[in-house]
Amino acid sequence: CVDACPSCATKLGVNKCEAAGQTCEDPTHDPAKTNDWQCVCPGGSPKARANAAVCTTDECAQPSNFGAHTCKHTPRKTENGCVCMCDWQLSKSGSMGSMFGPGVDSPCKAGCCDPDHSGSAWCMIDVDAAENQGRPECQEADAVLKVATGACNTALPPSNGTELNLCADEGQHCVDPDTGVNSIMDWICECVAPSTGTPTAGRPAACTLDECAVHAGTCQAAGQLCTDPSDADGDWGCECPQGMTGGFVAGGAAACEYVGECVVYGHLCEAAKQTCEDPDKATPGNWVCSCAAPSTGASKVGGVAVCALDECVAVCPTCAGTTCASAGQACRDPVKSPLNTNDWLCECTGDGVGSAEQSAAQCSVDECASNGGANNALCGNAGQMCLDAEPMVQGSWRCSCQAPFVGFATRGVAVCTLDECVAHADTCHFAGQTCVDPNQQALGDWRCECAETDEFGVAAAAECTGHGWCAANGHVCAAAAQSCIDGACHCIAPQTGAEQAGAATSCVLDECAAVCPTCANSGAGDVCEAAEQKCVEGSTHTADTGDWMCVCLVGTSSAVAMPVDTCMLDECDAHGAVCAAAGQQCEDADRSEKSREDWACVCPSPLTGTAQGGVAACVFDECTTHGSVCQGAGQLCFDVDTSAASLGNWQCECTAPTTGAPQPAAAATCVGVGECEGEELCASMGQVCYDPDVATAGDWECRCVAPQAGSHGAQSAALCELDECTSVCSTCAQVTGHAHTCAAVAQDCVDPNPAVWSTSDWLCSCTVGEGRRVGAPAVCAEDECADPVNAQVCTVEEQVCVDADTSKPGDWVCRCPTPLSGADGVNAPAASCVFDECAVNYQDGALNGNDICAQELQTCKDASYAVEGDWACICPYTLDTNLNAPVAPCQPHGACMANAHVCANVGQACVEDDATGTWRCECLAPASGVAEAGPAVCMLDECEAHCKTCEEGACSHEGQACHDPHPEAGSTLDWICECVEGAGSRLVGPAHCELDECAEHRELCEAHGQACVDPNHSVKDRHDWSCVCVAPDTGSAVTAPAVCDHDECREFDMACSNVGQLCIDLNKAMESTGDWACLCPPPSHGTPGVAGPAECAFVGACSNEDVRAVCTEAGQTCIDGEDPTDATAFRCACLAPSVGTPAAGAPAVCTLDECASVCAHCATPSRDAQNVCAAAG
Repeated sequence: CVDACPSCATKLGVNKCEAAGQTCEDPTHDPAKTNDWQCVCPGGSPKARANAAVCTTDECAQPSNFGAHTCKHTPRKTENGCVCMCDWQLSKSGSMGSMFGPGVDSPCKAGCCDPDHSGSAWCMIDVDAAENQGRPECQEADAVLKVATGACNTALPPSNGTELNLCADEGQHCVDPDTGVNSIMDWICECVAPSTGTPTAGRPAACTLDECAVHAGTCQAAGQLCTDPSDADGDWGCECPQGMTGGFVAGGAAACEYVGECVVYGHLCEAAKQTCEDPDKATPGNWVCSCAAPSTGASKVGGVAVCALDECVAVCPTCAGTTCASAGQACRDPVKSPLNTNDWLCECTGDGVGSAEQSAAQCSVDECASNGGANNALCGNAGQMCLDAEPMVQGSWRCSCQAPFVGFATRGVAVCTLDECVAHADTCHFAGQTCVDPNQQALGDWRCECAETDEFGVAAAAECTGHGWCAANGHVCAAAAQSCIDGACHCIAPQTGAEQAGAATSCVLDECAAVCPTCANSGAGDVCEAAEQKCVEGSTHTADTGDWMCVCLVGTSSAVAMPVDTCMLDECDAHGAVCAAAGQQCEDADRSEKSREDWACVCPSPLTGTAQGGVAACVFDECTTHGSVCQGAGQLCFDVDTSAASLGNWQCECTAPTTGAPQPAAAATCVGVGECEGEELCASMGQVCYDPDVATAGDWECRCVAPQAGSHGAQSAALCELDECTSVCSTCAQVTGHAHTCAAVAQDCVDPNPAVWSTSDWLCSCTVGEGRRVGAPAVCAEDECADPVNAQVCTVEEQVCVDADTSKPGDWVCRCPTPLSGADGVNAPAASCVFDECAVNYQDGALNGNDICAQELQTCKDASYAVEGDWACICPYTLDTNLNAPVAPCQPHGACMANAHVCANVGQACVEDDATGTWRCECLAPASGVAEAGPAVCMLDECEAHCKTCEEGACSHEGQACHDPHPEAGSTLDWICECVEGAGSRLVGPAHCELDECAEHRELCEAHGQACVDPNHSVKDRHDWSCVCVAPDTGSAVTAPAVCDHDECREFDMACSNVGQLCIDLNKAMESTGDWACLCPPPSHGTPGVAGPAECAFVGACSNEDVRAVCTEAGQTCIDGEDPTDATAFRCACLAPSVGTPAAGAPAVCTLDECASVCAHCATPSRDAQNVCAAAG
């Protein structure tokens, strides 16, 4: 930084940092480490190594002359008098002044400032510290000049001033939109949520705060109303609803009490989210349940009212508001009950189709059927068909010509043409001629034209005379399906290739560039280009047709010989880092290429929150993980602050009629009322005790605790059930803070066993198609051909709709009916069907053309698939044909006359070269191969050729690859289908492909200490892998880490069962240990024994120690009879793991099968251990 050298900051006498107004730092001063100096901007950052830095000034963060972050005005005594040592001053107009110091033309005189040089001095002195929060005020010099002078000369010590941030000091957020060093005075103060107000430039904003926006949950949890009487801070409070006393309490919940009969019956109204009122406390039976706003309905005397809450109309936190209306859609609330919220949905109106829960829907419109079918009529009147391939895109409908005509037009009637050469080109082509259709509006005028002469044949091959070399040797070109012109063979369009004199040339066919029946452009325009995609040719070999494909210009996916249905573009590939940086997951709701800017960041479980196009604000309701602590004690869980950074502030609150103070992060101590005071039976069963009338003895009862429900138990345990489909709990189909697993995908939920102990057994069932699945959305098998729209696409073309895999969407095809053949049309396009007379029976019960010709070592050719009766056998020696005849006249000549038997003996054809007089053996189609003067080695790749034993698309129809390990002609039926995705292969048929999704996702589960399980390895069953908790913990989650339950009773239940008691773990959370307890079996009672047996008291015969000894001395437990007053009624029962029928008045006969039971001395020592014998096989 100081020395001058080639690697130093100073070169040619100029220091690069100082020249930029920056400072230079050399961190090492080490001669061995050069070019490590750096320029540092004023303020310390940013820095740049071996170069000047690009400096910025954030007026919100760095003290500056005109920023929000500056110094507090403090006069300082100097030799020349009083000087204002602050970065800025306030002038009379409130504008910013400049810094003044010694030497400036008297801007500061005796503690006063004249920042605008107007001659009217202002005094910088704090005359009202309390009102102005310690900031100095400017007052006119005439009023306070003497005071200021005195203060400056005597009272104020030297000072450099203190920092002041105008926005932060008001609890506001400062924003500097342009941090460039030349951009000043553009900072603004913004209100911090939940405060609101207009951002203000250059000074604090006027913010107001409705404190109920923050604290309403505190009041709502207590069934009270939140009120914020003014803009003052801390004056919000809860007030009691009608029918209760307690008034208004600032800063928290009020102590509300029902009056009159509501003391007894108020809980009934509360359970229905209603209020209770007793208008006349002297009159019995006149208590009233009334609907609580915003729900509506008639009040009911002496019972629960019938209330309605239409979330589409009402105003409430869960209501729709203007979400649907602003999108021009209709709002519908399927269940208008205050107990069913967040179930409203937006539905498309008019011709639009679609709906969405709690958000605006994406509407699709079939423009052919919309507006009363006007477009259908427009196309139909022209004899054309209306198609809307993209109902989500407006203006995408088109009129399409019906076969055999081709052509289409978007948003209008098409001009239809029929190029007859599409069907008849082969007739000309195999004669070495060119097909021409002079008028594509007329039929029957196509013709074959000779290459060198004007001769042509209408609707048939011409008889070309030729001249010169072509007159004698034209057959050489014709044999290669080429034309002979001026002594050379030429490729016939659409094939291309260089001409070659005296011999056939090598022709190629680029189906992406040419126009032909099998090309991307078959005469009606390039189908890839029309779909805004690119055509890619697989092979330009003339025999390889239909192997071109459309590929997406943006995104991924491709389709062979057809446009891609949907080009996929996952925007998370580009934006995923934004979410990942915040520890969130990126999700692209619609990955089609046309759907842009719909990616979102999603908070990781157990946090909740989503934000489209940016980082989400995550919330964490700790009751989702700790709620079981409260529920197990029959209490309610409430998270005071659900922000992601706020942890440990959840609390358990007592439920009516019990009372007690809320307990942070633990179960509350709740006191029962009346006979429930001190009652332990209900609590031991995880239920709550309720005494409806404290003045009446013997009327207490046990009641189920949410989410359990069931009938009350009079002086006994309630009969409770847990329907995991309709409840909200950690093992339910709907977990707190999340959507219902089945309902979210429009499936039904079924809980086959609603017993309290039977959890995680609910399943989703398909509403459309067939399928069921435990704990996750089902894979629904639906025959897409049952959709009349899909079926019509094929029916119109006289083809058959086939859905080979009903569990896989979008794989239905249009298939050619017998005897036609051709490639399937996948997911909407019609199949390309042809009628090959060589492949079908020539006459009923007879051989087909291929068979007839092959018997005479000839090949069959169908000149035109559109014309019947034009197939022929072709002689491999002379290329002679005989239309519809069993065999062609085929007389060997030349060298083949003497040698044809050599080839015929091995089933090959003899071909003579007229030019050289040599002969060769050639393999018959579909085999290939040639050998000079002897038998050829014939090859038949059954994956590529067309034959009875060939693959013929069996693999490709299933998205698999075909492999022929032995392509020799004598080795047939050995081709194999191999999986492209997953693993698997099969001889002569589609393979069963298996894909273990855990290979990809196992690390995610193991990172959470869990195991990955993929129940179905078929590639057709995707997204069914789960993370499963490792024993002894229980729990699983599909495609995500599980929330595990740690039931300590799995480990310690014997401590209870050995003394005839029941083990219960009130909090199964992983972090909660040592809270298991033993419960007394009814009718005995006693305080649960935490981490050990309970001290149980008996009420009947077993209370007698001598009676109890009859059982205990036999190692059994005593059970009271049904009548506790009968001192002789008791039974002895076996203690687990022994089993046996309880015996009245005597020890029971107990047995213990140590091979089948679980005990310390059994073959299975614990529930989570393996059987010792079974483990050794």
